[in-house]
Amino acid sequence: MKDLEVKMLDEEDHVFIETLRNLGMSRNVATTMAYLMNVDESSAREIEVSTGLRQPEVSLAIKLMHNQSWVSVRSEKNLVKGDR
Repeated sequence: MKDLEVKMLDEEDHVFIETLRNLGMSRNVATTMAYLMNVDESSAREIEVSTGLRQPEVSLAIKLMHNQSWVSVRSEKNLVKGDR
């Protein structure tokens, strides 16, 4: 079993999210952006766990942010048991 430190959004982050939403940004993009502002880099799974968003919501938010050149994305294949 792997230990994982999970960062959670605090009250200041939620205020920032609401500000972005009031400016017309979607909840998913605003939430993802608020999380990414607090970390150097993150996996999609870490974003899901920390923000409470579902995988498709995170993927769409990251895709939009990447298309705007707000984030850089890299793909890594994890080798898991049975994966050859």
